[in-house]
Amino acid sequence: MIPTGHEFSILYIAYAIMFNLLVLNYVLSKSKRFYKWNLGVFGVYISYMIYLFSDPLNFTGGSSLGVLIYGAFFVLLHFVIIALIKFIQLIINK
Repeated sequence: MIPTGHEFSILYIAYAIMFNLLVLNYVLSKSKRFYKWNLGVFGVYISYMIYLFSDPLNFTGGSSLGVLIYGAFFVLLHFVIIALIKFIQLIINK
């Protein structure tokens, strides 16, 4: 079951941006190990989200909000962690 509400569309766009960011940086970066690990982490939480989306009972009642919050939490936390790591590397290398 794939919800098509605008909130979920924003979530899908966030996942697409994260995937494109990781793949593009993996291809263009010299430190491929960093992005390989991040692609692995992305694979873990996207597989968990696929598991949550595959059960229609997760969208009955008010449960769809919980699925949306879980999905947004994972991808936003991953964005923040990558940004913090890159910021710290920038400060240390300067």
